[in-house]
Amino acid sequence: EFWALDEGGHPVWLSIDEGDIAVQRVIPEGRAPAITKAPILGRTFSYDGMHFRVTEFDEATCLAIRGEFDEALIVGETYTFVDALSVEGVLLSGEFWRGGHSWFTGEWIDPFEVTVESSR
Repeated sequence: EFWALDEGGHPVWLSIDEGDIAVQRVIPEGRAPAITKAPILGRTFSYDGMHFRVTEFDEATCLAIRGEFDEALIVGETYTFVDALSVEGVLLSGEFWRGGHSWFTGEWIDPFEVTVESSR
């Protein structure tokens, strides 16, 4: 995963999963889904007027940190994550760890549609 700033200077997380690219932004706590424990694979739920199904459920461990982030990350920290997808193609991801959780929303990007622009 990569943390970056978009063209407006706002933070985004970039994830690469089996060749596809996900671009996501954190959902502020007061607007996030009211789910505080990782929902199991296949569970459906509603959020922001859309229906989601959990399509991925797994654990991840932070193995290394390089660069700059907008939050404290700890090497060795393990968390549970879920990815849920709406019929409209909206991606909703949750990360859950002892004592907390975060939600993110975004979209999958086809890597063949990505172009690189020179800043020169």
